Amino acid sequence: EGVFEPWESASPYVREILEALQYTVREELDTTLHLSDFIDLFKTIPESTASSVSGLHYGHYKVLSKLEDTSYIKVLFDLVDIAFQTHSPLPRWQGCTQIMLEKGKGPSIENLRIIQLLEADMNWLLRFLWGRKLTHHALQAGAFNCGQFALPGKLCSSAIMNRVFYFDLIRQTRQCGALMDNDATAAFDRVLPALCVVTCRQLGMPKSAQRFFFRVLRQMEYTVTTAHGKSTQTYTASGNASAPGQGVMQGGGASGTKYASQQHPVLKGVERHCTPAIFHHASRKRKHFKRWATGFADDMPLLLNASGVISSHSSNPASTPKSVRDTLTKNLTRYETYFSTVGGALNLKKCFYYLVDFVWSGTQWQYKTNAQIQLPHVTITPTAFDGCAATEQVTWLEANDAQRTLGSHIAPDGSPFKQLEVLTGHFNAWKDALRNMSTGNLHAKWLSYQNVFSKKIMYPLIGHSMSVDDLKIVQQPTDRELLHLLGLNEHFPRAVLHASTSFGGMGCPTFHAQHVVDKVVLFLHHMKEKAELAEVFQASMSLTQLECGTSKPFFSLPADPWYDLVTPTWINHIWQECIQKGIELLFYEKAFWLPGAQREHDFTIMDLAAQLYGGSHLVRINQCRIYLQVVYLSDITSVDGCRILHAYFEGKGHEAAGRESRLNWPPIGILPKTHWTLWKEFLHQLCGTSLRLPTPLGGWYADSEILTRIKFLMYEQRLIKYHQKTWFDFRPYYLQSRTRFRNAPFPFTDLHLIPAARVVDITECNDSIYIVSQSDQLLIPGTPDIIVHSIQDLYQTLPRSLQRIAGVIEWPDEDTTHSLAEAIRQGNAVGASDGSVRAHDDEATHAWIIQAPNGAAITGRGPVDGTSQVRTSHRAEIQGQVGIFLMVATLVQFYTIIKGHITTYCDNLPVVTKIQKGWQLLRLKHTKGSDTDLQVTLRHLFTQLGKGVTHKTLWVQSHQDKNMPLHSLPQEVALNVRMDAETKVAYDLPLEWQTQGFVDVLPAEGCAVYIANRKISSALSSTLLAQWHAAEAQEYLLSRHDIDTSLFSVIQWTAMKYALEKLNYHRRATAVKAIHRHLPTQDKLFQQGRVTMCTLCPQCISHPETNAHVYSCTNKEALQQRLIDWGDLQKQLTSLKTALVIQRVWSIHMRPLLALHNTPDILETVLVDTHGDVHFFLRAAIAEQDRIGWDKLLLGMGSSLWQSLQQHIDSNNPRPPQRTASDWINRAMHQLIKFSLRCWKSRNIAVHGATFKEGKQKALERARQSIRSLYAQPPSLDPQFRPITEVPLLHRLRLSLPAAEHWLALVNHQIRATAHNLRILMKQHRPIPEHFTAMEQECQRNLAQQRRLLSRDFPRRAHSREVQNAVKKKCACGYIAIFRPCRASFTYHGTHPRHVHH
Repeated sequence: EGVFEPWESASPYVREILEALQYTVREELDTTLHLSDFIDLFKTIPESTASSVSGLHYGHYKVLSKLEDTSYIKVLFDLVDIAFQTHSPLPRWQGCTQIMLEKGKGPSIENLRIIQLLEADMNWLLRFLWGRKLTHHALQAGAFNCGQFALPGKLCSSAIMNRVFYFDLIRQTRQCGALMDNDATAAFDRVLPALCVVTCRQLGMPKSAQRFFFRVLRQMEYTVTTAHGKSTQTYTASGNASAPGQGVMQGGGASGTKYASQQHPVLKGVERHCTPAIFHHASRKRKHFKRWATGFADDMPLLLNASGVISSHSSNPASTPKSVRDTLTKNLTRYETYFSTVGGALNLKKCFYYLVDFVWSGTQWQYKTNAQIQLPHVTITPTAFDGCAATEQVTWLEANDAQRTLGSHIAPDGSPFKQLEVLTGHFNAWKDALRNMSTGNLHAKWLSYQNVFSKKIMYPLIGHSMSVDDLKIVQQPTDRELLHLLGLNEHFPRAVLHASTSFGGMGCPTFHAQHVVDKVVLFLHHMKEKAELAEVFQASMSLTQLECGTSKPFFSLPADPWYDLVTPTWINHIWQECIQKGIELLFYEKAFWLPGAQREHDFTIMDLAAQLYGGSHLVRINQCRIYLQVVYLSDITSVDGCRILHAYFEGKGHEAAGRESRLNWPPIGILPKTHWTLWKEFLHQLCGTSLRLPTPLGGWYADSEILTRIKFLMYEQRLIKYHQKTWFDFRPYYLQSRTRFRNAPFPFTDLHLIPAARVVDITECNDSIYIVSQSDQLLIPGTPDIIVHSIQDLYQTLPRSLQRIAGVIEWPDEDTTHSLAEAIRQGNAVGASDGSVRAHDDEATHAWIIQAPNGAAITGRGPVDGTSQVRTSHRAEIQGQVGIFLMVATLVQFYTIIKGHITTYCDNLPVVTKIQKGWQLLRLKHTKGSDTDLQVTLRHLFTQLGKGVTHKTLWVQSHQDKNMPLHSLPQEVALNVRMDAETKVAYDLPLEWQTQGFVDVLPAEGCAVYIANRKISSALSSTLLAQWHAAEAQEYLLSRHDIDTSLFSVIQWTAMKYALEKLNYHRRATAVKAIHRHLPTQDKLFQQGRVTMCTLCPQCISHPETNAHVYSCTNKEALQQRLIDWGDLQKQLTSLKTALVIQRVWSIHMRPLLALHNTPDILETVLVDTHGDVHFFLRAAIAEQDRIGWDKLLLGMGSSLWQSLQQHIDSNNPRPPQRTASDWINRAMHQLIKFSLRCWKSRNIAVHGATFKEGKQKALERARQSIRSLYAQPPSLDPQFRPITEVPLLHRLRLSLPAAEHWLALVNHQIRATAHNLRILMKQHRPIPEHFTAMEQECQRNLAQQRRLLSRDFPRRAHSREVQNAVKKKCACGYIAIFRPCRASFTYHGTHPRHVHH
């Protein structure tokens, strides 16, 4: 309550922490216990959880909670409820035992974690009331610090991101900053439960509940349990009256909440008395935000930057690294004192800090080293009971030095090298673990990769921005191991390994793809959450947008050349990687800041510069623009809009032109002259040497944000200046002067003259101010605001995207809407909705209604937008509910309803379940789930309604009017039937209200991902991963299967995805090998050199065994088995209600490929008559499948027209099947792939046997056959090898399988060695033609040498024609007489050359 007076000797820090213990949440928590909560919690707790010294453990409660009869469990619940209400803990709750667990750091006693085993029912009470309800109560009240992430609905990775964004903003703003990483010693063991009685009261727990908890602590008796048994002696908190204990409850259900509540006054005191880090948005219209600390549980770093130091020391606005360092020391001292006051202690050996600053190199900013900063280390004297603690020095790390924090190694400059070193260590450890596992246990190895290794790799990457090249050091060796444990060859195409199953790949994405996709998902999650990280995102993105200097969102710009203009950040890495893969992030207009055009005909400077320059030239121009702090052409243009001001042309900036920027620009150093030379050249290209614009600028937009303020105005002969929120007046230099004024300001008080004044540009010279140009304040008015007179007017103020979700509304009269508002206020309003999807028409609709008891109602109907893949019944149903609550929120706002209730009904159970659970906490699974944009919109609407207007959503069975008349149905059923009819009417709405593929970004979600203008609102991670490797997969399909772009679009890839994902990973690997012709057939093995005999099929021994031959082998047993499998396939297709015409066409085209055309087929006896649309679809489907290939249909590559044909036949069927056409094509392709796998399995059984023993026997037979072949034609070996015939054949045939395989391998090696030696020998003895060629070349070399000897006597220059002729004659005689060679000619017959005399 704040009435406690501290003792006189209390230190100032203790007084501050006591002050922070005052009430934070005034509204007390409702502590009523319910049997349903008691049952639900015990159903979810694992039975193996240890508890209960008395023996009444979780297993008993779990069994009782699953019984239909709740009378038994109710008895136990009533005991807990009575004990809690009467503040009388049960006697058996006093027993508690302590055990010690390893932390994973070894069995040393200092590395053990001590926890308490409590009674199961008491632990439920702590878990439910303190661990769940109190935490949610405090979260909804906003009690916890924004930097505290160890709370429900928050992520540990969010704490890492908060740290990363602190470093990003420091880097973007180039200001000095410091981060102190505090690591607590035995954090949970040092919690003071008695103090938690006060801290939990602070969060809203009633006094009666805390009194009960305190009694439990005082009565608890503790024993110690080890492997040797339980101790016979006990101890209690109140055992020693002279030194009463606090009691311990580490490991209980309320441990997390207790620690968070104990940290709450510490962080509250830090917020009140410590200096924060302050960051600004690029726009000054947005508020700045402060950050004191960010962390997870016991890891709580303190944040500080130069802006925070300046704001807290207004008397000394200058900030230096020394002032930041001194302030950091004060913050650390205060935090350590607070923390020790509540029982905690810092492990200073693990604590460290960063103190970073920047230096301008002339063209870019660089981090200073610690030696360049030249400051002493931060020191601290930890709090001690005796006051004799020694001062300790805290470790100061370099900006490129990464230290482990929350499992990730983050450096201020973003260096990834330390993290990559750690990841390499993880890989080596996993590789060693694989070597220690059984060779044949591939499933266990795969699970180790999927559930352990990949998680260890991906978790720390969330805070990094790594490229493909960075992660190659881990990806390449991992791929080799992954291929081995999947049973694939290490030369298997990586494009297929990483490609999605949508393209016939294995669906094992690269670490880099997962890394970026995880970042995208987390980014979208926090943008939807709109919590503390959202404003950090906004600030970082605004600075990046300012650095780009364009009028388009930078997420829509190509990475080349724009990425080189910006500071590397976590968000910019997402932009760089996604835009290259065709993934675009679009924002709701109010969720992304864009500098708007200032004047008519205005455009950004960088949009024009990017058309004229690129590379380093564009970077230099952008640096000049940032130095001048300008974005649009109007920022550097005179007020009359005709020419570029000379001050900006010369690079002098705003001050010289009488202007100032209204944006928070990142600093930049002095630029070299070469930059300004290029800047002038650019302006000359824009407007020539006269600096006059080709098209003058027009008036100013009234509703546009002011980017550059014009500080000087002129009224008659008075020059007026606005500077630092004060107005000044300048007098004319001469009495009649109108363009020259004295540079001596006087206070200006006639503010009523400002609207009539003219804006002017000035230049200063000596003691005078000259007017350069002037203009009237010509404003172009913006869109007027809608004046709300009715609920329709209020509805029109909603964004267009929300109005489209609600659909076309039938507005009733004012009395009806008033009746609806009263029904909501009275709590008896009812709403119902329904959705409809017509897959064959590629359309979907929804309808909704709100009705009052007197029959007054308002209805709406409209389209369900999106592509056919996302336009599901789930989306249609949930959009109907969104329409209801959107109208309820409008009614509540217009009629100012403070308290009310509405009950809605829906016939889709998953939608009802989601709404019943609610979204008080937006979790990451909601972002990854289906129709996440509509879910987050519903959550936003529930938040708008507040706690006063409640709601309840119930399930109602659909289509109940089939057996009963409509008037006899209950109200909710009748409304559902009515809405079902309205959805059919909605298909006939005007064209503008028809279903469209594009879906806008909704206001509640803020940001959405688009691929080729297709919004991704469901299955976000898998869709992005599929897109990531799509280009490589399509390139591989083109090269391997000749599937070009036109053919790619007609294949039903979704069916292949469904079929492959139905298989486990090892069967999927076999299926993928079959699809892409990588099965280890004899032909494949012979090409790879893995078999030395031949390519013949081991079954029929008549044709080479290729992939196609596997399905058409004429071996009698193989043919018989294939016929059986074909019959099973036909049965499965029949059970799927496949159209008979489709079955027959497939049979006619695929049986010849399977060598079954000579066997009888019952489908050939069935007459099928096709006409009309069926005949058209059938011919088109056959034509498309001809292009694709009927052999590929066996492997899941079917035409999408088969689905259309099946859907058309189903729609005309008087008794259509229950499944949809998409379900049919998915299952049909799955059965076809299973048939192909059975063919390969039958071949393997025939060749290698069905069991291990049979396989060994067949291998021995093949080895003996190879031995007989070698003895039939003994190879010629080198003399150093013994002839194989020295040992009799019968002796060789008696060898065991390992010995026979070893001998065959030895002989193969000897044959290869003999061939190699022969090649070496032939190289040493060259053929006769090569000898003659060498002789001819030697003769030519001698001839050239003699020419050089003769030429030494020749003069270098001839001065007369006679001398030149004499020289030529002498040379000709010398060559002919001495050096004319005798050339020999050769004729070749066969391979032996013969000499022919000349």
